[in-house]
Amino acid sequence: MRYSNGSGNYPIGDRLSSPHLSKKGEKEMAIVEQMELVRHRSDIIADVRKVFEQYRAIFDSEVPRIDRNAADTHILREMRSAVVDLEKELFG
Repeated sequence: MRYSNGSGNYPIGDRLSSPHLSKKGEKEMAIVEQMELVRHRSDIIADVRKVFEQYRAIFDSEVPRIDRNAADTHILREMRSAVVDLEKELFG
């Protein structure tokens, strides 16, 4: 996750170690971030499920008599790999 302070985007961890925040301010910011993530968790899960279902439909329409379990496993493996790639891209 990244945030913008107007002069650039930085991973959250960079902000939490900011010299501009007191230790109390860092803790308060971490609490706010956690609350925000919890608030959006169900939306994130729904979005991931929607992408999964889109690829499931593609496999169903393009591969006759598909093994659903094998296809689901393959789709989930690729989605996990995509998240790892995204993390590397964002955080190095």
